[in-house]
Amino acid sequence: MHDAVVSAFLQHSVLAPMSDEVLDLYLAPWRGPDGAHRFYEQIRRSTRAPLDAIQDRLDRLPVRPDVVWGAHDRHIPLGQGRELARRLGAASFTPIDRAAHLVPEDAPEDVVGLVLTHARATV
Repeated sequence: MHDAVVSAFLQHSVLAPMSDEVLDLYLAPWRGPDGAHRFYEQIRRSTRAPLDAIQDRLDRLPVRPDVVWGAHDRHIPLGQGRELARRLGAASFTPIDRAAHLVPEDAPEDVVGLVLTHARATV
């Protein structure tokens, strides 16, 4: 039952269905009693409270992050991504139109392109 729940959650995290092989790789850390506990604990804690608790320290980040977000994220809406970027004082906010929650899975070329662009700009 647990595998079915996590599988559904993961498939809901991407735009195109994952192959069984890829899905199995994502499922591996969530299997067994410890994995199940960690998965449900992560879901339970997925609120804004942790960010609110450290809000006063966010302006002390040593670097300004670039926030990349799936434009079709069904778990954490695009607006919350924009709010996170604002609160972090992000250098940029880039929504990826071809992606949901697992951006590197949906749009690996976009992610690599952004990393390479950033790397070239900082060297």
